[in-house]
Amino acid sequence: MNALDDATANYAVLVNDRSEHSLWPSALDTPPGWHIVLTGSRTACLEYIDRVWRPGPR
Repeated sequence: MNALDDATANYAVLVNDRSEHSLWPSALDTPPGWHIVLTGSRTACLEYIDRVWRPGPR
């Protein structure tokens, strides 16, 4: 099972210096260059990302 598919696990929302957001399993170390802005259920984290992150132009 992919670590991001476990609906019962705790997750974090990570943000980098470019204001990109990522869903991350709380059990794993935060990667360099990212910081935690929220922890909670998978659903809560994804809802937060949907509310606040607007990808920029590529």
